[in-house]
Order: sequence, then C-alpha cells, then structure tokens
Amino acid sequence: MTNKHSKHTAANTSVKERRLLSDGELRIESDGNKQKIVGYAAKFSPAKSSDMGGWFEQIDSHAFDTCLATKPDVRCLFNHDSNQPPLGRSSSGTLRLRVDQVGLFYECDAADNQMTRDILISMKRGDISQSSFGFQCSLDKWEQADNGDIIRTVLEAQLFDVSPVNFGAYPDATSGVRTSLRSAPASIRAILKGGKSVLGLDDPDDLSTPDDPDTPDDQDVEDDLNDCDECRAAHVNHSDTEAQSARAAHRHLLSLRRL
Repeated sequence: MTNKHSKHTAANTSVKERRLLSDGELRIESDGNKQKIVGYAAKFSPAKSSDMGGWFEQIDSHAFDTCLATKPDVRCLFNHDSNQPPLGRSSSGTLRLRVDQVGLFYECDAADNQMTRDILISMKRGDISQSSFGFQCSLDKWEQADNGDIIRTVLEAQLFDVSPVNFGAYPDATSGVRTSLRSAPASIRAILKGGKSVLGLDDPDDLSTPDDPDTPDDQDVEDDLNDCDECRAAHVNHSDTEAQSARAAHRHLLSLRRL
C-alpha cells in the first residue's frame, strides 16, 4: 500500500458510527443449562468492509486497546436499540469482550426473558446471523492502495455497543459514514469526487457540516424516500428502529448518487 495519500488524524469524536459485520460468526453456545450469544462484532485488518461509496474501511488490530483498558461499560443490544432492555452489559458481567488475532469477540449470557428467547429462536433458524458495533473513531489513517482503492484504517476507537442485528442495512448510519470522510486528506476526497469534494462542498478542505437532509437542497432525496415502496413497507412491517435503519440506508445511497 502506498503512502502517497496517507494521513493520521484525529477524527470527529462527536459522531457515533455503526458497522455491520456480515460474516461475524454469530452463534449460540450452551454452558450447562445456560445459553450464550457469541460472535465477532468486528474483524481486524486485512479484513475490509464492503464498498462504502468509493472507499473501504478496515479496523487496526489495536483499535480497541485503549478503550478496553479503561473497562468501558459496553452494552449488548438488539439492533442497536437502546430503548429496549440490553441483552447484556459489561459492567454487570453478563457481557464479556476480548480481542484476538481475528477481531473483537463478544459473549453475552442469555437472559431468561421473552425478548431474548425470541432472538435465540431466530438465531437457531438462521434468521439472525449478523453482528454490528457502535463506536466513535478518535484516530484514523487514509491512504490509497497500489490497486487504486481508497482505504480508511480506524486506529483508535471508543466502543459503545455490540449488537446482533436482523435488518442488514449497510451502512445503517448515514451521518456517521459521511462525517467520517471529514478526516480524509483533501487529496483523498478529491480522488473520490473526481476533483470535487466528496462532501458536496466547493472546497475540499472545507470541513463544515453537510447540508441537513431536510433542507430544500435535499428535498428531492426526501421525495424519493417518501415514494419508495420498500421504505413504506419497512415502516409498516418493522419496528421504528428497523424502519429508520432502512430509510437511513436508502438516503445514504441516494445521497451518494448526488455527490
């Protein structure tokens, strides 16, 4: 990988990002009469994300070292939904986290309640098979590989939650994905935009906040979302969290087309 377009920078730590791990090896393990939800929430480099709009992301093997050393109070949530009781919590000992050569591994003791039983049934059926994690990046690096791919490496991150998910919208946090581009050098953003800022700004060095999706300039995006049969179906057939996730993912794709 070349260092022609490389930069270590403090990222925008006020933005929470989420990433879906499609091959997270999510499974159920039994320990006597107890069941555990186990899997990888993140996998380290050289594993990379899917295309995130012209660039890819990888997680450094030491990205969570500083965070985990502080013994953070991390939750295991379902679909990142903090309005529901957590499946487990590190401060109570019901959620345990560790890193190995593969990635960030978690195991969560299954509670004896209806929500958890439903999740376990869906996992056994194969309906729930993916994991995701919520984080804030405090240090990253951008560079262009020899094959031309733009790679963001998350070097240091604060971990908030790990989540089995059943709605595989990826990426499911539009603002987090777009805002992560702010830490990229102007040269990288110029490559992604073909000479223009990937944030839709005239000046690639202008790191001001992108327009709010509800402003008149983005009204065409909102009109497309309102006319989308899939978005309406998600609103009717899924929870508010899942419907918002579907709408956010669709907005992300529409926004990328307008860059």
